[in-house]
Amino acid sequence: MVRLGIAYGVPSVNAFCTPTGIFLTVSTEDEVVTELVAIDRRGTDLGRVAEINEVSRQVERGALSVDEAADLLEAIAAAPPPYPFWVHLLARGTSCAAWSLLLGGKAADFLPAMVAGFIVHLVVSGLSTRLPNFLAIYFGALVGALWAVLAVNLGVGSEVAALVVGVIIPLVPGMAMTNAVRDLIAGDLVAGVARGAEALLVAVAIASGVWSVLAASRFAVFL
Repeated sequence: MVRLGIAYGVPSVNAFCTPTGIFLTVSTEDEVVTELVAIDRRGTDLGRVAEINEVSRQVERGALSVDEAADLLEAIAAAPPPYPFWVHLLARGTSCAAWSLLLGGKAADFLPAMVAGFIVHLVVSGLSTRLPNFLAIYFGALVGALWAVLAVNLGVGSEVAALVVGVIIPLVPGMAMTNAVRDLIAGDLVAGVARGAEALLVAVAIASGVWSVLAASRFAVFL
């Protein structure tokens, strides 16, 4: 936003961004305009980030007019996801299966872990549009851990720990934690604390979902 404003000759451009809001103030000799955009759904799409950065660089080189840059930004915002849903589903299942093997699982755990990845992805993606992210992650971890316990009890899998950890690792907010540390180091304390709190909340949701299943399964064994 700052690059675009300076490139188009705006005397003063100030932007302040947090995970929950974007503030932009544009100052000219005659007026000061401030706009706030609230953010309630968050995610990471590095492909769009790269495309928007490329637009700002073209504007700096003088290759795009205001209308052309606006059209490109609107096209980027309206573009469909680069990969269809089934690719995300397959990637999640393969990732869970590979993690389960790397963390001590046996060959018999590969297929159950992949199925668990499919189930967790369907649950999280389906609930994330209806419930807060915390609850979507909680139910995803709960269903994944439940499937891992059932798979071992039914003789389909062999290692509960490997299956559970393999299922929940793709849910771990690694990007949020990395961005939180980066923002804190850069001095963006509000954004860093907000991202860190979000990552901590997701970690609590994962732990709560897994604990609910393991505690219930132990109670059932004692019964």
